[in-house]
Amino acid sequence: MACEESDNTLLVAAIDFGTTYSGYAFSTRDSFKKDKLDIKANQVWNAGSKQLLSLKTPTCILLKKNQEIVSFGYQAENDYAAVVTDESENDYYFFQQFKMKLYRCENLTLDTPLLDVRGQSLPAVVVFASCIKALRDHLHQTLSDKGVPVNPDEIKWVLTVPAIWSDGAKQFMRESAKRAGIKDDKLVISLEPEDASIYCQCLSMSSQQGFQEGFSKIQKGTKYMVVDLGGGTVDITAHEKLDEHKMVELCKATGDDCGGTSVDKEFLQIFHDIVGKDVMESLAREEVDSYLDLCRSFETTKRNKFDANNIRPKVTIIFPFVSIDKLCKRKLDKEFETLLTESKYSQKITLKNDKLIIDSELMKSLFRKVIERTIKLIRNTFSYSKARDITTLLLVGGFSECYLVQEQIRKAFSDKTVISPDDPGLAVLKGAVLFGHMPNLIQSRFTRRTYGRRIKPVFDSKLHDRSRLVVEDGEERCDRVFEAFMSANESIQVGTKVKVSYHTIRRRQDKINVAIYVTEEETIPKYVDERGCKKIGEFVIDIPNPTDERRHGKVQFTFGDTEIKAKAVETESKAVVRAKLNLL
Repeated sequence: MACEESDNTLLVAAIDFGTTYSGYAFSTRDSFKKDKLDIKANQVWNAGSKQLLSLKTPTCILLKKNQEIVSFGYQAENDYAAVVTDESENDYYFFQQFKMKLYRCENLTLDTPLLDVRGQSLPAVVVFASCIKALRDHLHQTLSDKGVPVNPDEIKWVLTVPAIWSDGAKQFMRESAKRAGIKDDKLVISLEPEDASIYCQCLSMSSQQGFQEGFSKIQKGTKYMVVDLGGGTVDITAHEKLDEHKMVELCKATGDDCGGTSVDKEFLQIFHDIVGKDVMESLAREEVDSYLDLCRSFETTKRNKFDANNIRPKVTIIFPFVSIDKLCKRKLDKEFETLLTESKYSQKITLKNDKLIIDSELMKSLFRKVIERTIKLIRNTFSYSKARDITTLLLVGGFSECYLVQEQIRKAFSDKTVISPDDPGLAVLKGAVLFGHMPNLIQSRFTRRTYGRRIKPVFDSKLHDRSRLVVEDGEERCDRVFEAFMSANESIQVGTKVKVSYHTIRRRQDKINVAIYVTEEETIPKYVDERGCKKIGEFVIDIPNPTDERRHGKVQFTFGDTEIKAKAVETESKAVVRAKLNLL
């Protein structure tokens, strides 16, 4: 199941491009053969002033006006703070936490604008490509420093994406990686909860996993659910383990935008309520160091256990008092302490020097909506027939490190075994490396959408609306009819091929336009312009030497992989068109 011998891959490198944090990991083919879990992750991301060493770094980047990369991650945060201090921010772009744009954007294109922290715009693909390039270059430097002799063409890259992302968003990431210098044929797109599942399966078989309680239960025939709690999204999938290094998906992946950043927004909203939007925006814009310290302090605190039953039922957070108090005096002519006393939080938050003492019940309330949405998603997954007898939940992702989140999920599903690896924030990253070595591990997947095409059949008054009637070469046809060729919620083998026939409808027609539509509605639409039906891509079958006769073409779609592939053939001439689906 490892990389084929004819493959010149000597090293698999994975990039986990997260909403809040990103990182990379790698392993050589030789080390994989000896020990699958011998995976290296970068050890030296440094948070600067707090001297916090991390295996991942914030997903943020500082660019010059000519789009040249200055720095990425923690270094970018610190460099931008210095830029603001020097009052030279007009010469730079600073982007952070922008990944979710791909999930929320209805009409994503390569040129979709992204706004940096000061409202300056760049095409999204430029920002994403720059981040991937920064991570790629950092890996190359790490390999060089370690004396690992690998040529760029001997590296297979794996780029992780949420399973709930659209086909267009996946293609966007592939195009971004291509612009970052990663060749198309050296790149694999992987699905984040699947990666975590692969990693946990390997843990279950490793002789080193004795200290990771519970993973020995994942044996042949085990059905389990992977709950990937990330910064931006919660991503859920369910698998059954077959033989060694083989598994199948039990139902379609699900999820939503209720990751850890939703809790961060709730926390910052407290300060908006106390001092107002203007003060907080000024803090982020003018006192960058202080704003980052506040965010980092909460990031650490939210992972801790806070319980009203503790001896001291309070939560302490380091607070940039001097900076916020200065802004409050300047903009509101009041001290921060006065504003706190006048706010609705006066009985729940106490100021002591540079610390805020927060009531534990208030802190827990920040998580309530996110936890409720997450539990609802898990319950919905259990409603699928093949997932009802699942007994084990695997919690992975950086947000799963929060004690309160784990506690509430365990409480809600007390009849299930809930386990998490010792390094849940790296499960996706390490699993992506393993997927690069074992790309055929997933045997089948569920389709998330119904795929279809736009056709113009001969008009039938019993089937078609009169308003849709058009005339083509003297023949009455119905315009914009939706015809499905792959249904949603179907379990299909990886590499499943579907052939769809097309033909010309006009004399001397020199091309056939192939438009692909999807819908997630349970009721299949009749026409492509109905609510819930969306065009996701198109390409053209060229007809060589057009004639008066009807000409035919066939398109072969490949489903079941992490991305859709297509190949088109003009039947009469046998001309093959390597159809790159334009999904953007």
